[in-house]
Amino acid sequence: ETSGRNYLDFNGQVNTSALNGTVGTLLLDPTDISIVAGPSTNDNNLTGAPNFTGAATGASQLSVTTLTGLTGLGGSNVIVDASGGSGGGTGNITVNVPISYTSSKSLTFNASGTTTVNTGSTITNSGSGDINFQGASVVNAAISTGGNISFSGNTTINANISATGATSTLGVTATVFNWQSGTITTNGGFTSTGCNTNIVTGPVTLASDWILNGGEIGRAHV
Repeated sequence: ETSGRNYLDFNGQVNTSALNGTVGTLLLDPTDISIVAGPSTNDNNLTGAPNFTGAATGASQLSVTTLTGLTGLGGSNVIVDASGGSGGGTGNITVNVPISYTSSKSLTFNASGTTTVNTGSTITNSGSGDINFQGASVVNAAISTGGNISFSGNTTINANISATGATSTLGVTATVFNWQSGTITTNGGFTSTGCNTNIVTGPVTLASDWILNGGEIGRAHV
């Protein structure tokens, strides 16, 4: 675990592999995280991108190179955790750049606020690792993996979601699931649990079976 009370500068090397055991997990745990291009620097004495502008108001910055490299998803399950900090942040995670990698390891975003995947910041895993979102999420760019995809928290989707493995699934467990646009594609099925699903504007396309465990489906606009 690597944590910071207000901000986090992670620019080291970690190997959690095991010859005769289970691969470990790298936990990154500041108050707020912004995933950016370039080195993983976070200096509250500097202002302006790509540097941290201030511990009380800015976000820790994690480079996509570090996240997907040998110190991250190249060798470990990774949890990007903005849920436990005690500083001045709001517990948000923001994905500002495309994340593209090939890994069997899982990537988990855990936010006490909201994880936001900004427009153009696609997340693409050509391997079999899962992608998980814990806490509220707003997805404005496509997400694809050969593993499973899960959302645990109120979720808004404005992009294509693809779980491309032979048995890969999408799971949404939330009070509210706003499916505003995009295509959901899975080979193992889509399960929503306890959700009131709002198809807000559309068009939306479901390219898999949908199992509805409680909740309702509504259409806000035709």
